[in-house]
Amino acid sequence: MPFDARDVIGWEANVNGWLVPDADLPNSDLPEALAVRSVAYLSAILAAFERRSTGGVMVGMASVAPFLGTGRHTASTTFWLDRPGERPYVEAVSAFEGQAVCLMRSH
Repeated sequence: MPFDARDVIGWEANVNGWLVPDADLPNSDLPEALAVRSVAYLSAILAAFERRSTGGVMVGMASVAPFLGTGRHTASTTFWLDRPGERPYVEAVSAFEGQAVCLMRSH
């Protein structure tokens, strides 16, 4: 990752909304395989943040959702900083009911 985790706002902006690669997955296994891959992707990005950050807590969500009625699915990761004194993104997470695979936070 070519950006510096010491700038936590820059980190959040750079990793937020990344799609999980899926071109190598067979269509029949796509939702399940994407679920596993999206959680691994989420974990790897948060681990990189922890190794390089000088502070702050990052929260990440992995999600898998149908893609525009095509019969295929897409997976993405969404990240946000847990900012003390600010309302958490609970409402935003609840909007993904039935699509969210996993929520994780850095240490």
